[in-house]
Amino acid sequence: MELKKFKTGEFIIKQGDVRSDAYSIVKGCVQIFHVQGKERITLGMLGAGEIFGEMGMIDDKPRSASVQAIESTEVEVVTPKDFNETILRNPDQLVPYLRSFFERLRRTNENFSALVLPFATEAPDVEESADIAVSKELEPGAIRLVAGTEHLRQRVMKPDLTVRKFPFRIGRWSENFQADVFVSNDLLVRDEEPYQISRNHCAIEREGKQFYVLDRGSAFGTQVNGKEIGGVENQMIHPLRHGANEVRLGGKESPYQFQIVV
Repeated sequence: MELKKFKTGEFIIKQGDVRSDAYSIVKGCVQIFHVQGKERITLGMLGAGEIFGEMGMIDDKPRSASVQAIESTEVEVVTPKDFNETILRNPDQLVPYLRSFFERLRRTNENFSALVLPFATEAPDVEESADIAVSKELEPGAIRLVAGTEHLRQRVMKPDLTVRKFPFRIGRWSENFQADVFVSNDLLVRDEEPYQISRNHCAIEREGKQFYVLDRGSAFGTQVNGKEIGGVENQMIHPLRHGANEVRLGGKESPYQFQIVV
């Protein structure tokens, strides 16, 4: 792990950067802020022993905030490779990072519940697909996931599968995915640069009888029946309708299109 020093006023992270490093403050103090229009909104002040930037090791989205040293500051820089190697050598060294991950996970779960419960208690405002006959062939509680393009069929091991476990996570294949603690997927899709699919792209979730697609912090978002979630959008979740659904990973012209039959 590398140690870096920053002078007062120097930027450690700039909003919009695409980087995958995390930082632990050894000494000094930083300000975290977000620029909206001409307004600078302070999100927090962190000191020695605190962690920031850890989500960059998990998702592929540009940094949502800037971090600036407000006094002479020294930080320990941790890359995803550093993190994975340290797990084997000295896992105790990663405890502060794990605590930060778990706290963020707790907040994410709370936010997800707040989003899902209104859908679970009320009928979601989605139209039924005409492809109802296909859905009747499915066993109760299962969905069918089918590669919708030849491009996608050539890049997944199973282009037509029945899904029975939820959440069902989809992400980008990489050579070291089995050793990467930041990647957790049930279906891996091969992609080439410039990537449309993020390492942890989206998930199919279930709440009661209702199914949803949840964007997991992808760079270019997910299209669900023409509705964009994730990416630059604030909405991260969208319900699936009964019957056939079109789900596209990446931008509107992405060739990674699935048909999900509920």
